[in-house]
Amino acid sequence: MKLLILDAGHCLSLALAREASRRADTELVIEQGLAVSPSQLQAIAPDAVLIPPLAHPLSMTLAEVKAHADAVDRCVDACQAQDVALVWCVSDQLYEEGFDSPIDEHVVPAPRDECLRRLVQTGDRIRAEY
Repeated sequence: MKLLILDAGHCLSLALAREASRRADTELVIEQGLAVSPSQLQAIAPDAVLIPPLAHPLSMTLAEVKAHADAVDRCVDACQAQDVALVWCVSDQLYEEGFDSPIDEHVVPAPRDECLRRLVQTGDRIRAEY
């Protein structure tokens, strides 16, 4: 399996790179940023694109979170254009904010924070279109 991992410095990317180095059936292509075009996907020809979670979105500005969500939206468009699977990971903060109980990952989060709501909108789009 060939995987394209975006946001190379994220700890998830580093862990996947370590794991893939132990396997003969996995090839990783790791890119620095979140930008990927349909032509890049065609050239790389991954089986899936992985986007690590945004670390600590509650401590970021709305502009930073919006820029991340917009980049994910562009990745969705590129992946759909090339019929490539997309795996977008989200921060636990998306599920924790506004709740007194432990994370229930079967429930679509409904955070009070505007930054986190922007990430939920992107997730809603992915669920609706994939």
